[in-house]
Amino acid sequence: MKELISVIIPVYNSENYLVECIESVLAQTYKTLEILLINDGSTDNSLEVCKLYKEKDKRIKIYDKENGGVASARNCGLRYAAGNFIVWVDSDDSIECTYIENLYIESERHDWLPIISVRNSGLIRNVGVVEKENIIIKFLNGSLPSSMWGTLFKKELYEGLHFKSYHIGEDSMMLIDLFSRVDKIYCIYNDGYHYRENPNSITRSNNLEYIKSSIDELNEQCKLIVNKYSFAKSEMSYKSTMFALKLLNSYKDEYIQNEAQKIIKRNFKNINWFKLSKHQVKEFIIIYFRNLKR
Repeated sequence: MKELISVIIPVYNSENYLVECIESVLAQTYKTLEILLINDGSTDNSLEVCKLYKEKDKRIKIYDKENGGVASARNCGLRYAAGNFIVWVDSDDSIECTYIENLYIESERHDWLPIISVRNSGLIRNVGVVEKENIIIKFLNGSLPSSMWGTLFKKELYEGLHFKSYHIGEDSMMLIDLFSRVDKIYCIYNDGYHYRENPNSITRSNNLEYIKSSIDELNEQCKLIVNKYSFAKSEMSYKSTMFALKLLNSYKDEYIQNEAQKIIKRNFKNINWFKLSKHQVKEFIIIYFRNLKR
């Protein structure tokens, strides 16, 4: 008997894309689903769209809440999810009809390991089992995705965890917590998730609030890595240093410049250069001398 899978969809002012999103989930070849539409205080017609589809399919459940951001909406979904597994879909995205079934089949085939799918062909070399310590190393060096969509984890892994509110970075922080609870994951290639590039998205903007939130998230991520994965301190320090160097190169704001320098001062000395790839060393040299020229 197939297990119940909870599909959690946070919804906020996405009426232009919501129909396509919901239709793609309803069309899944894997039918044992509950579909949680978490309306996060939308001010457009998103809630009406949700209600319309609830009348069409009994698998749909609507939870209407005051606006609190995507982390708050996801936490609401986790609270009410009844499935044995969790799948995440953003309300302006869509999925191929076999997307969820493929995730489920791969997990079943590999003794119910957590599944992470990659869409980038450059990451295909990482398909297969990833063991305990290598999970976080590959995550920090970019060899594994850092988004919740594209994952199939058992709900029990989320017990006691919650998404933290940042303009960007909720996914990364949750994944770091989840990785601490597993011995292995299975990475597959699956291009069945269609991510919509939104030119108005906060993650594509250069506003200072977004940058400041990114700095806060990075600092919290550093603390989490040191506490849970001390063996990955060098990789985290390299990632932090590169992030700060790019800030120095791109933003003239005094606050951002000062914070970037603090990050470099804290992390540079902790980098183990012998553990870096040739590509990473080359990347560092390029951006370091770019800053010197400035």
